[in-house]
Amino acid sequence: MDVNSHLPVFTNDELAVALQNVRAEFASKVAGQPQLTVQQAIDIREYAKSRTDLDSGNLSAEQAAWKTLYESLTEELRKSAPDTMAEVEPLERQMDSLQSLQNLMKAKLDARPNDLGYRVPIAFLIVGGLIGWFVNASLWSVAVCSIASWISGILFALFVTDSAQVQSDLANRMKALGWNRTLIGCTCVL
Repeated sequence: MDVNSHLPVFTNDELAVALQNVRAEFASKVAGQPQLTVQQAIDIREYAKSRTDLDSGNLSAEQAAWKTLYESLTEELRKSAPDTMAEVEPLERQMDSLQSLQNLMKAKLDARPNDLGYRVPIAFLIVGGLIGWFVNASLWSVAVCSIASWISGILFALFVTDSAQVQSDLANRMKALGWNRTLIGCTCVL
């Protein structure tokens, strides 16, 4: 495996030291076992993944060494246990996708700590009910105006106040229904 493909910002001496440290830690994890079970190899692979950023092109020497170990374990598992890896890799991609969504929502909530969430649609629902009651004091008028206002409140929360809470809930509900696309203009990610 070519370690230089990671666009290193370190010297060969730093890389040699990092590889030696990673090998020593790997040796301590396997505790002198001549052969690892598939589960042990997957566990060590996950540990290696946690020690590096697989998507980054600007890695430290230690991160590049961990990425090399991760990639070599992945290749070895693909050769020795192809059925297991065929099941594990799609699940890992889905977990990474969910983690990305969680990170995106967390960043959005951190950027907007005063997210109004469902308070906007509820306020629209109440105002719609009052308008319906003022127009005609019948239950039908109140219900129709309330529902129409509530839908307007949901759209207002999605597009105007850009509520991360409402968007993530809508994205989860759409995903449960099998809709794998986003609403036009909606910033939620599926």
